[in-house]
Formats: sequence, C-alpha cells, structure tokens
Amino acid sequence: MSTTASPSRYIIRNGLRLVTPYNKTREFKVRRKVIEQLKNLHDTQTLRPTPTTVLTRVLGIDKEALQSMVEKRHLGVINKGLKRPLYGEKLLSEKFILTPDSIIRHVHHFHEPVLRFNGSLNDGAITELKSRLVFQNDDVFVLDKPAGMPCVPYKKVYYNSASMILMHELGMLDEFTDDQLKQKNYLNKYGLVAVKALMAIPSGLSVMTKGPIPRFWSLYLQR
Repeated sequence: MSTTASPSRYIIRNGLRLVTPYNKTREFKVRRKVIEQLKNLHDTQTLRPTPTTVLTRVLGIDKEALQSMVEKRHLGVINKGLKRPLYGEKLLSEKFILTPDSIIRHVHHFHEPVLRFNGSLNDGAITELKSRLVFQNDDVFVLDKPAGMPCVPYKKVYYNSASMILMHELGMLDEFTDDQLKQKNYLNKYGLVAVKALMAIPSGLSVMTKGPIPRFWSLYLQR
C-alpha cells in the first residue's frame, strides 16, 4: 500500500483532527485459490478470471467505477513474467485472462476515519499531540497517547496515527517528499518509529525514536 497526500492537509473541526481525502494505491495478488473459486461460480456461464470478475466479485468494485479507473489509468495489471503494469481498455476485455500470482494495482479515493479520541464528539478531543509529550530530546519522544488513536500507521489510519501527527506538528514531515512518505521502509529509517507501541484503543505512554530502532538501543546502551 502507498499514499499520495500532502502532509499539511489536516483539518481541525469540532475538536477533531481530520485528514482531507487522498488517493491510495492498493495491490491485490490473484492467487491460484481465487482463480479456482471464480471457475466454480456459475451464473449463466462460468466466470473467467479476468480483471473485471476479480474486481467486481472479489473486491466489490462496481462496473461504473471500474470504467472510470481505466480511463484515469488508475487500474493496472502485472501478469506473471511482466515487470511493468498494463493499462487501458484491454483490461476490461473478456479475452484478458489473469494468470496465477498476477497483481492488480488500483487507485481509489480514500477517506481516513474520524478519530474520536475520548469516545464521543462532545468529550473534548485532543487536537495537538505535542502538548502531550512528557519527555523529548533529539532522539527520544515519550508520548502520553490518547485512547482511540493508533501509535503508528495501521490499516485504514495513516496520517491520523500518532507518529504521523507528531511528525507534522514538530515540522518533521516537511523534510519528506510525497514519494518518500509512500515508502514505509523509508519512514522506518528516517521518521518517528515506535519502540514501545500501544494499540489504538488504550491510552498510555508510547516511546518513539527518530530513525531506526537499532540506533535507539545503541544510544540507550551507551548511557
């Protein structure tokens, strides 16, 4: 998964922090099991493993949206043996058959969920995380994380995670390009990463460090 959103596109509304919608690229690997399932489904005829059948029957995308994705080049397929994705109307053809381990890459308009940090809209949600830092130096950040917020990007929450919000408030996101923000490995090397992470539901102290975790432990052992 990758994201394409400006890190400055946060909105504070009614005590909540929202992320403006952005495009997100998802990859779906068509395993042999999926192809066999399609071959065993019968309506008026046996379904063939085409991009249309996989996207509509497996991923639940309607045909109108599918046509729009093709026109905008938001849909690509990498068949086995190919290095680059194929685009265009040919992907909607019944003659275009997916091979096992094909990769369907599609872009969709994504809305991150609104995080209600304290359970409801009227409970006084936290809009500035840096005020909840209980310790901070050049290398280590200890955050009193509010409940309901993932510590790091997780599933549907990316920019509304604690690490990304802190990087935004501390001016660290300005150091990254949009392409670098798409790369999780790059963020794990140069962004805020969790040494002690909490799940989204509980509140509590979360320890983060700037840069890779082995660097944190080397600094810790030197003291």
